[in-house]
Amino acid sequence: MTITALLTGILIYAIHQTRVQYDRKNQPIVVAVPVNLRKAFPSKTLRNFFGVVNIGVFVEKETTISSIIKRCNSMLVHKTSKEHLQNLIYNYVSLERKKSAYFVPLFLKSYFMNIGFQKLGENKKTISMSNLGRVNFPPEMADEIEALETIMYPTKNSPLNCSLCTVGDRMTITFARNIVDVDILQFFFTYLSKELELDVEIYSNDWGVLDD
Repeated sequence: MTITALLTGILIYAIHQTRVQYDRKNQPIVVAVPVNLRKAFPSKTLRNFFGVVNIGVFVEKETTISSIIKRCNSMLVHKTSKEHLQNLIYNYVSLERKKSAYFVPLFLKSYFMNIGFQKLGENKKTISMSNLGRVNFPPEMADEIEALETIMYPTKNSPLNCSLCTVGDRMTITFARNIVDVDILQFFFTYLSKELELDVEIYSNDWGVLDD
């Protein structure tokens, strides 16, 4: 069980308990998880080199959080395997190398790629969760750094996103949102604190908090 799988499962459970269980649409809760492709395909490029896999779970009233986490873990193991990632890259490259694509003007390519991104990407996910992992600093800097934040900006179709990173023995979980509601966040951190008995410290810029 990985930390990413554990927190992805808890996040899906939090979304269901606070939102989806009141929605009659029978749709999966989908978490988009960026994957560092350098682990499978070593590269020295300084550019972004990552892919995105969708972890989707249908949650019913009788579904337990344990089963959700196990499902997330098995999907992450499969979808982050070198074979699966290789197939994703091959499919993208094969589209690019089609001879018919050479004759399509660039502005049309950009237009249809944007539509594809919205239909097959943004509209398919419920939320994104990115785990930057453990960040190591030189010894002369490490003692001066208490924590590190990484932020994944929200979008119109994904108004709440989550990102994680760890320095030393402290993990920082950051939610960025463009909506006022915080019920998902409250459930998520309450579960970490009460059910997993973790030492949780919460701080915020108080955006969206109504004044008395």
